[in-house]
Amino acid sequence: MKILQVSPGYSPAIGVVKEHVRTIGNPSAREHEVNVCTLDPSCEFPEKEGVNGVMIRRVKNFSANNPHHISYEIFRERRQ
Repeated sequence: MKILQVSPGYSPAIGVVKEHVRTIGNPSAREHEVNVCTLDPSCEFPEKEGVNGVMIRRVKNFSANNPHHISYEIFRERRQ
């Protein structure tokens, strides 16, 4: 099964939602293909990386000062 998790952020960034998504995704990756599409407005983390069997894709959002967690790239990602 393919699983796509969409989150406003992901580890190693710090936050409750980010940690929750990581905690759910890591065990699932043992039996399923798990992908995370997340925002990284600072561009300080790698755009693509695999961690513990989870493929992470970080995209930049277009909202000034980041009050909205949305990105055109997330819509494209979910179609794959």
